[in-house]
Amino acid sequence: MTSTRTTSTSRTAGTDGGPGRYRRLPAPVRLEDTVTSQQTVVPPDSPPEKDPERDFMLRYVG
Repeated sequence: MTSTRTTSTSRTAGTDGGPGRYRRLPAPVRLEDTVTSQQTVVPPDSPPEKDPERDFMLRYVG
């Protein structure tokens, strides 16, 4: 069985997703340049009888 494989020599290191891809990282983004895509609000505290951490413990630990 004979197979013919063609290779492209026009590719440079890093454009094919190989190991050279991460040799140069993009410039970092300043925190001041980022924006939220949604309005954020602090969720209200749950009542003491609805403690999600306690419920998780009781459900999965014992």
